[in-house]
Amino acid sequence: MNGHGGIEESVLEREVSYVDPEGVTIWRDGYGQLRLKLADGRQFRDVHLTLAFPLSNAGRMLILHDADLAEVAIIDEYLNLEEQSRELVLTELEKAYFMPQITRILSVHEQHGVATLEVETDRGPRTVQVEFHHRLRFLPGGRVLIHDVDANRYEIPSLDDLDARSQALIDEFL
Repeated sequence: MNGHGGIEESVLEREVSYVDPEGVTIWRDGYGQLRLKLADGRQFRDVHLTLAFPLSNAGRMLILHDADLAEVAIIDEYLNLEEQSRELVLTELEKAYFMPQITRILSVHEQHGVATLEVETDRGPRTVQVEFHHRLRFLPGGRVLIHDVDANRYEIPSLDDLDARSQALIDEFL
């Protein structure tokens, strides 16, 4: 037993390695699971991917987790992976971090603490329902992240870039 209540290897004791993207191969096996091979020859099945900085620097660090969701490695500058691995990673991240950008606000209605926004996005028209004032996150540069009642995420890249009518409607909502 160690000093961590019986856990054989704690997160504090485990060293996660930064790996060079050149030595990494990521592919999908015959069962549809992501596989990972590191330059030292270690391989992992059922790999899970997360971004270290999904909002502020999405193209930089990729964290790789094993089937038990323990961190296996961190790739700095993961966009430098070889082409097939990079394309697979980008496809997986697109699914995991799906976030349409709101380009125009058509209407806003509030009822019983829930605002319903009819919006146009870069992925087509959407109806977004938001718990009033609870699911907005304001970021530098006028950027706004919106989480709707169904846990979908939307982004307004810049409030200042919205047309005048959209700005007036969002001002009423905010």
